[in-house]
Amino acid sequence: MASGRHLAPSLAPPGSGWLRLLSALALVAILATSLAGSASAQGREDFPVEGGWFYTQTRGGQPAGYGYAVVDIAGVPMWTAFRELGGVDRLGYPISHRFIWDGFPAQAFEGGVLHWRADVGVVQIVNVLDWLGQQGFDNWLAATYGAAPSLDWRDDVLYNWEFVKARHFALLDGSPRIREAYFGIGADPVTYYGLPQSAVNNGQTFVVRTQRAIFQEWRQDVPWARAGTVFVIDGGEILKEAGIIPANAQAPLLPGPALSLAGFPPVAVIQPQPRGTGVRAPAPPPDALCPPYAPVQPYRPNCRILYGFPPGAPVPPGGVPATDVPPARPAAPPPAISAAPIAPAPAGPIAPAPPPAYGPAPAPPFGGPFAFPGFGGSCTGDETVEFVPNPAIADREFSVEVSSAKYTLGVGLWGPGSIRLREVVAGGKGTVWKFAVIAPAGTWQYTFVRDGGASACVTRTVEVVRQ
Repeated sequence: MASGRHLAPSLAPPGSGWLRLLSALALVAILATSLAGSASAQGREDFPVEGGWFYTQTRGGQPAGYGYAVVDIAGVPMWTAFRELGGVDRLGYPISHRFIWDGFPAQAFEGGVLHWRADVGVVQIVNVLDWLGQQGFDNWLAATYGAAPSLDWRDDVLYNWEFVKARHFALLDGSPRIREAYFGIGADPVTYYGLPQSAVNNGQTFVVRTQRAIFQEWRQDVPWARAGTVFVIDGGEILKEAGIIPANAQAPLLPGPALSLAGFPPVAVIQPQPRGTGVRAPAPPPDALCPPYAPVQPYRPNCRILYGFPPGAPVPPGGVPATDVPPARPAAPPPAISAAPIAPAPAGPIAPAPPPAYGPAPAPPFGGPFAFPGFGGSCTGDETVEFVPNPAIADREFSVEVSSAKYTLGVGLWGPGSIRLREVVAGGKGTVWKFAVIAPAGTWQYTFVRDGGASACVTRTVEVVRQ
């Protein structure tokens, strides 16, 4: 993907900053300008210096010869890392000198921030948006760029990497143009942008916040962008606008002073920010991906199952607090069902109704007056259930593994005890959903559901015994 740098939009008309502009019309102009001027610019505006390279392209209104040095000096291999990560083609030109940030040297570029971590001996691209969120800048990011706070992704650790990526990438579904821009970088987008963290439709804009950049699709014509234009505001520019980069690290210098500053970089001073409520909307589980939603909006039905809210139940305002784990389902078993004699079939020509194709419906697992799902829907009839171990041990985690040839979103498991989806893997008949369950002693039924809990596919019984 060709990279062009343009004035950064916020919710107000743009004033300063650079970013990548991606749109059908603008991309043509960017390519033409880049191809026509790159050869001459390389020889005239950047040149080698001791330990690295000096760039003047981002000097702004300063005289010719002023700029920024990217060098290996004082034991920090910034120039080496910059080249290994793709150099100007991937990270753009430097927009700062070195500065000390969180105890280690860092340098900002148009396309991100490089941070030397002496504790692990590597230069890393910083997850700038994650860091700003931790420092209390969410309100500022919303006011400046229209970006929503990150969802609560703490349970990513429960899933394999492919499903972690899938659930984050689902946030891009609200804007095909942003999805095209994100994956159109020509390299691994996670390396340069990080994973998508939130998405919000502001009406005039649709904004996706990743770990290292903010994507804005403008959906109405404005003086600085036509409808359909996508802007990518990278982490380096965002950190600069947030006031984290020291002023003397931002000012372009001549090569000599710039090299001296690299050896003795200024220290970033973090201004305290007012904290938000600490409330985060839960991230969608990988097998029940939900459209983007704000913390105050209700959960989608297919998100309720794994977060313990049965269909029809009210959701606490503000969603799940960031300091709490997703609420567990009630552990109380369903009431015992006493044996009753089977009534004889009525006399006459009307035969008794056959049993349901997928077995009898169990009692509602939540102990409340919620409608239990009907049988059918996306169910295929090939669903099988295996309990590991069988019999299961009371008050210890066991696995309920459901296999089917048909993969769908919005699946879940209903039954007594604490239930969570542990992973989804290829296997069995095609797909295997593995649920981790902890239940008291007894004989319990578990029902696998699809369609966000609206369709019950298969019910099986397991003995849970005390050891």
